[in-house]
Amino acid sequence: MTELVLGGEFPTPTTEQWQGLVAKIVARSGVEGDAIEALTSHTADGIAIAPLYTASTDIPPTGLPGAFPFTRGRTTDGLRAGWDVRAHFADPDPTSLSEAALVDLDGGVTSLWLQVGPGATAVGELPAALRGVMLDLAGVCLDAGPEAVPAAEAYLALAAQSGVDAKTLTGCLGLDPWGTAARTGHHADIASDARAAGELARRVADEYPGLRALVVDALPYHDAGASNAQEIGLALAGGVAALRALTEAGLDVATALNSLEFRLSATADQFATVAKLRAARRAWAAVAAECGERGPAAGMRQHAVTSWPMVTRHDPWNNMLRTTLACFGACVGGADVITVRPFDAALGRPDALARRIARNTPALLLEESHIGAVLDPVGGSWLHEALSEQLAAAAWAVFTEIEAAGGLAAGLADGSVAARIATSRALRTAALADGTESIVGVTVFPLADEKLLDRPAAPEPPGGGLPRIRWEQEFESEVNQ
Repeated sequence: MTELVLGGEFPTPTTEQWQGLVAKIVARSGVEGDAIEALTSHTADGIAIAPLYTASTDIPPTGLPGAFPFTRGRTTDGLRAGWDVRAHFADPDPTSLSEAALVDLDGGVTSLWLQVGPGATAVGELPAALRGVMLDLAGVCLDAGPEAVPAAEAYLALAAQSGVDAKTLTGCLGLDPWGTAARTGHHADIASDARAAGELARRVADEYPGLRALVVDALPYHDAGASNAQEIGLALAGGVAALRALTEAGLDVATALNSLEFRLSATADQFATVAKLRAARRAWAAVAAECGERGPAAGMRQHAVTSWPMVTRHDPWNNMLRTTLACFGACVGGADVITVRPFDAALGRPDALARRIARNTPALLLEESHIGAVLDPVGGSWLHEALSEQLAAAAWAVFTEIEAAGGLAAGLADGSVAARIATSRALRTAALADGTESIVGVTVFPLADEKLLDRPAAPEPPGGGLPRIRWEQEFESEVNQ
């Protein structure tokens, strides 16, 4: 029997032929100059996105999932068993927090991310806030800023009093002196807080093998308007600062690496999100290799959170589409933990519907779209492989510049980190203002005579350091005018 080849009766096209046809079409549109250059776009970090990628694209080997340099995933199993769906809570009322947490856990959430401190759950209210939560089944991640050590101690004491086996606790205690300084502007306490974090991390490593003591939170930089390369580069700088604190406390490199969790943003630009997570793992593996570790401990554990700057108050229903794209990018990019913000988060305290949709989004991608069924689904895609490698290189440049200038703590204290991000923020704001970029429902296609959804006020997160922006804010006054 003759084998049928799809399209076999047509001659094999060449790249040159494609370029010739594209040039004709571009010329007809009135665009002058090189056609390929005209169709090439650039990211905020100056990375060129070509209109076509082929097998001739120069891409370095990226290895296998679960193997150094971990570009293709942290583990050999990937996400086939699913990912940790983590819901965020910032509620000063421990009773309502407990009720909402139990609803979310019953609805498919697998871990809780608790804001602790002024305006949110008080340290002393943790037992009430976690009432009814089975701590040996549901992981807990604390986010307590300046009160991180007392909150961590209170949580560990609660687990002990509840009779929970220390070996069954999972999650992250959330110690992060550098992220706290970025949020609050309080830089004088970084050194002492880092020493305290290191001491607690040593105890956690010995007694609680399933817990990670420190988080390297890059959200303060993203929330201030940082580009993707800046976000990764600052995360690397924070990770190195944390490694120094942990090893100085007596932990070996592998144990120190296993004590860290990285928190990164996921945006509606799904390709950029995929590349960011892959590039962050690639770059962090290089840091670990410099420390002498190339094994599993060098794989970056990632908590991806849908972007705060991208959410809008106007036409908030579009936020469902934005967060779905962001969640998809986080899934494909290989995040271990995913938090989807409710679509009405920018309006105040989310309602029950918004929380339900937020927790169902990753569940639907896993159970109905089967996103986790394939290991690194973009592996071998010339676009994604090239973009991941280029973004890793750009992030490495940011990281090395920060290190050469004295490290992250110095950069936060002298304002150079803030200045670096401000430049990126201004460029994006200008692009939105001149129409190069747009926000659906705000800068384009605003709803006429829209009445904003009414939501109770939400607690304000700690401030005083880097700004926490939403891209919509600059243009809210223009909507419906």
